[in-house]
Amino acid sequence: MVIKEFERHNTLVEKYDVERCSANVSDEISFGYSSNEVGFGWTNGVVLELLAGGGKKV
Repeated sequence: MVIKEFERHNTLVEKYDVERCSANVSDEISFGYSSNEVGFGWTNGVVLELLAGGGKKV
C-alpha cells in the first residue's frame, strides 16, 4: 500500500488507512498532527529500512 501510494503521488506520508488502502486520511485525523505530513515520521523510516533489507529476523 505504501509503495502504491508513493508511485501515485511521489511522496511518502505519515498516516495510512489500511482498511481502504489509502493515504487519504486528513479529514479523519483525530490525534497528533492535523494533516497527513509528507516525508515525516516513523512510517517513512520503517518503510525505507524494510526496503533496504535492514530488518532482523527474530
